[in-house]
Amino acid sequence: MATQEQHQWLADALGVTSVLSLVGDEKSAATDDAASPVSSETQSATDTAQAGEAAAADAGNSSAPVISVSTKGDGSFVITGSGFVTNTTVHIRVVDDALTTLWFDTGSDGQGKINFPVSGICKLPGNLHFSANDGRPDPSDLTGTLWSNTVTASCPNQPADPGDDPDDPDPPDNPTPPSDPAPAPDNPTTPDDPAQSSDDG
Repeated sequence: MATQEQHQWLADALGVTSVLSLVGDEKSAATDDAASPVSSETQSATDTAQAGEAAAADAGNSSAPVISVSTKGDGSFVITGSGFVTNTTVHIRVVDDALTTLWFDTGSDGQGKINFPVSGICKLPGNLHFSANDGRPDPSDLTGTLWSNTVTASCPNQPADPGDDPDDPDPPDNPTPPSDPAPAPDNPTTPDDPAQSSDDG
C-alpha cells in the first residue's frame, strides 16, 4: 500500500488535488477532500468557466479575417483589414486573371488590423484579386491556411507611368504635322546676291 507521502508526491506531479481515490484509499481521500478549500461544485464551475473562455478564444482565433481594398483609379490600392492575430506578419496575395501572383508582407497592429498601401502593380488593364492570411491553419481549406475574404479590384485602362511628372504637360497623342511651306518663286533672288547686283550696273 502506498504511503500518504507517495500519494501527495503523485498528486503534485500530476497537478491534481488528490489521487488517493484512484488508488483505493477512501479514508485518506475523504481526509484530503475535507482539507481541500475548493468544493466539487466550485471546481466544476471553475472548470466550466475556463473551458468556456478557452472555447471563446479558439472561436475568435479561428474566425477568418476580413479585408477591403480601395483604389485611387491610378493603379494604386490600399488594403485594410481586421480580425488578424495581433502584432504579427500578415501575408497579402494579389492574383490577376492570368493567375500571376504577387506577395506582400505587412504587420498587424495591437488590435489585429492592417493598413497597407501598394502601387505599381498594374501592368495591364484587368482585375486583381486580393486576399490575406496571418499563418493560422485551416484544415478545411485546400491550402491548409485560414484566408480572409477575396476582394476584386480593377486596374485602370492605361497604367500610370511612375516616372511621369504631373506638373509637366504631356505631349499630344496625335501631333499635327507641320503645314506645307509656301511655294518657292520661279526666280528667287536675294538682296546680297553678287550676281544680281552686277546685272543692275
